[in-house]
Amino acid sequence: MRCFLALLLDRETRDRLSRIQAGLAGPRDGIRWVRPDHLHLTLQFLGEQDDIGLAELGELLSELPTRSPLELTLGQVDLLGSPSRPRVVYMGIGGDLDRLRALVSEIATCVELALGLPPEKRAWLPHITLGRIKHASRGLSDRLHEVLLRHSYEPGWTLSPVSSIALMQSELTPTGAIYHRRREFCFSDRARGG
Repeated sequence: MRCFLALLLDRETRDRLSRIQAGLAGPRDGIRWVRPDHLHLTLQFLGEQDDIGLAELGELLSELPTRSPLELTLGQVDLLGSPSRPRVVYMGIGGDLDRLRALVSEIATCVELALGLPPEKRAWLPHITLGRIKHASRGLSDRLHEVLLRHSYEPGWTLSPVSSIALMQSELTPTGAIYHRRREFCFSDRARGG
């Protein structure tokens, strides 16, 4: 099964992001917008994995050191890819980024030990994918920034404190991916009930 590890977003944040998506969307923008209930922050893509490897990974993730919940904020909306061929519209993340990157590094070690996947060579960019660009219309970047200014979007919205990691399964269908939460791993005393 196709899987990834992610931080899930609270409903209020998903609703806010959905309003931003609606403000950005145009009738012929060539963008497939992510469904609001699928908005998340990917920590690591795992690809196709079997139950045995995932069980081994689960054991390691369950032993992650306890830490206080992460305090994260929404950043800037931007585009990934080259200026002439952008691929993704995304929301940047701010806040406890040093602690978030340390968590991602620990997760990468667990993934390598359990599944044999080496760490990514390129730097990890903390972001939430808002939409995937199928074909970019001329001036897409300028139009997105104009819309954000018109809607008075200000970075800095605080997410609910994040205290767990979710193992997600991604089922590909003709209408897009469907996500299923398979398991959750708490990394804070508050989440563990302690």
